[in-house]
Amino acid sequence: MRSVLPALIFSYERHGTSRVSAAYLSPAEIRARIESRADVDVAITPKPMTDALAREKQLTNVVTAARSPIGIAIQSGKAKPDISSPASFKHALLTANSIVCSNNGPSGKVAMRLFKSLGIEEEITTKLKLVPPGGTALPDTIASGAADLGIDQLIVFRGKPGIQVVGPLPKEFAADIIMGAGVTKSSHAPGAATAFMNFLKSPEAAKSLEAHGMSPN
Repeated sequence: MRSVLPALIFSYERHGTSRVSAAYLSPAEIRARIESRADVDVAITPKPMTDALAREKQLTNVVTAARSPIGIAIQSGKAKPDISSPASFKHALLTANSIVCSNNGPSGKVAMRLFKSLGIEEEITTKLKLVPPGGTALPDTIASGAADLGIDQLIVFRGKPGIQVVGPLPKEFAADIIMGAGVTKSSHAPGAATAFMNFLKSPEAAKSLEAHGMSPN
């Protein structure tokens, strides 16, 4: 959300009556702040956590804020592998000399699950490079040629030099990262928080998401 949220806030503030201040934290840090009743009005985290916090009565009005597809990128100038089906995606993984994923980030967890489900976990382990999630470590690894291909959210690859996007993962994997949003129980401005939540589901917000390679649902 770090890439798209500034655009969403800018669009909201053009028409809204309140200002939005954003803090970018890990899911664990977000949960800790909510549980400590810190001054937070809206939380945006991976949907499983917002759903869990809603069950715990820590969040209300939980919605899907954004869907971020996961895909493959390679170094610029190289021939793109076929990843249009689960079988061709598996072949691309097995024939790559090295693969880079985020270490325990959302897309990295999805990649590990896919390796296991495809029955190639052992083969991939020997050529897997893990980098910190977020930032430019993963696209930089691809651009430098240190990895043949990388797996991450497509928004991470957007506008990065030296790489080219092959495409999203096959739809059969249902591997998109889904972000949820909700109003915190401790919000001091629940009306303004609800207004921002409503904006997240608006056509204008959808345009900002799509411009950054994401979708509203």
